[in-house]
Amino acid sequence: MADFNSFFKMTTVRDVKIAHPKWAVTWIHYTKLIRTRFQYADPDTMEVIYTLADAIEAEGQVLQNLVVRKSDADQYEILAGHKRTKACQILVEERGLTQYEFLPCIIMEKNDVRAEFSVYTTNTHYEETPYQTMYRIERMKYLLENFPDQFPEVQGKGRMVEKLAQLMNKRRSMISDYQNIAHNLGEKAMERFQENAITKSAATALAGLEEEEQNALLDQGITSYKEIQGYKKGKKQEKQLEKNKIERISHSKKQPDLKNNVGTPYSGNFHESSPKELQKSRESTCPHCKAQVNELYNRYYCGQCGGKITW
Repeated sequence: MADFNSFFKMTTVRDVKIAHPKWAVTWIHYTKLIRTRFQYADPDTMEVIYTLADAIEAEGQVLQNLVVRKSDADQYEILAGHKRTKACQILVEERGLTQYEFLPCIIMEKNDVRAEFSVYTTNTHYEETPYQTMYRIERMKYLLENFPDQFPEVQGKGRMVEKLAQLMNKRRSMISDYQNIAHNLGEKAMERFQENAITKSAATALAGLEEEEQNALLDQGITSYKEIQGYKKGKKQEKQLEKNKIERISHSKKQPDLKNNVGTPYSGNFHESSPKELQKSRESTCPHCKAQVNELYNRYYCGQCGGKITW
């Protein structure tokens, strides 16, 4: 029986003569390509991989080179090309197409910081979940802030949000939204966000609330952006009503203390009213507490409950 280990050891890597000005393309056997620990966005199902395998088979080759770094004497860590590697594995092992055993790779020398950063900057063809996008933004931000010496080409290019927007080709407002979610979403809401149970817009709306309120809404099944915004609008209206009530009560304390708003006119901070003035003033009933009010003494507010009066 053939010694396949010896076979792979002898033929797992072969160089080609065509070279890039900076990088040479090296063909590496798919069994020698391993997943990087920095990979963060694996597909939820194998359907994506099978679709890619169909595309590679239809094209007759892998069009885009993988980016790898040497892991040990016989293995290479994939920095860009995880799905292409799995697709070629399917073509070889399930469809018997041995011409896809070797994949075109560019071997780069990178330390862990640059290797992780490459995983985030090269993942442009896969449709991420909103949570994965947030994770990528936060990790890139962490690396740029904590290892500035590793990224001299990025330093001095404005604020961090602007750097990330340029690197990821996204709007600054979108970067800010994701950072807001990362910093203000509670633990339970973050779990729902990671499970893709709430949308990015709903997560943004929840991030504007205290964690207790976030949890209460989730427990009630309020998870859509429209529902959360409706709750926040109602809360704002309640606060405004409470503020108006306090203002009315505060103003009412400045009014004369007249029992049922009748009797001898108050002569403290107000001038003494003549019988002629009293005769001209109108009387009515407060629409709030039904107490009797007089236009002379209750021009704007009821002296009994502080409610607004309109004559």
